Amino acid sequence: MTKYIIQVIMFFVLISCQNDEFGYTYLSSYYLDGEPITLTGQTDNDTGLETNDWNFDLTNGKNISKGRFLEGMRIDNWIYTLHRDTSMVVDWIIFRDPIKGIKMSYPKIWHVNKETPRVFEATFETVSPIKRSKFFAVTYNIKDSIKMNMKEYLDYSTNKLAQEERLKRHYTFEIATDKDTTYYSITKLVRNNENIMILDYLFEKDDKIIELTYSTLDIETEFKNQIFLDIVSCFYYEQKRAFDPLTRSEIIIKL
Repeated sequence: MTKYIIQVIMFFVLISCQNDEFGYTYLSSYYLDGEPITLTGQTDNDTGLETNDWNFDLTNGKNISKGRFLEGMRIDNWIYTLHRDTSMVVDWIIFRDPIKGIKMSYPKIWHVNKETPRVFEATFETVSPIKRSKFFAVTYNIKDSIKMNMKEYLDYSTNKLAQEERLKRHYTFEIATDKDTTYYSITKLVRNNENIMILDYLFEKDDKIIELTYSTLDIETEFKNQIFLDIVSCFYYEQKRAFDPLTRSEIIIKL
């Protein structure tokens, strides 16, 4: 299996009281095209988390997204342009559940299922008449119970999908930092005669494998991909951030 290592750390000057220069890894589809991104924003002097207004721009000056943070969480209206000619606005809201141990930002238009046995579950409007396979969910597995590590679990889940569904395409991204390793996967398949895209992000917290899953129609994929990655970077489980953008990272693409 061939591996391509792509460095996606972007260095920029942070506009803050400290005016430090440091690295910020912005999880985005742009790293696949090798396009550097300039980020401008503030971090809190006490917590080090993102706060107030932030801009994410290409080096040619084109803005791909902009909006506000509160203690590292996206809030209010964010404008996304990406590769499209027209912009899309997402209104972000913070969700907290101290009993289940999660804190996250998610699109306010989504419908949260507060009765779910899962850690978190939300649905959203879709043009498809089939609603069942369109959702965002957070689950976990205890490693000792499933007798698998995180990579083995990801491979097992992918192979199971390949056996039960008509897979069209699958990619896995291994994201390595000095602290730990996480996995992000993109799966495209045909289900009930519909083209479906499933995005998965896995990370570990103590003895648990935490899994974030976004299952949706395979349309407007770049926009949906970025929304999912923005959720990932603003998701906490038992006070651990799923992905810390202020940590130096390498993406290993496995084809």
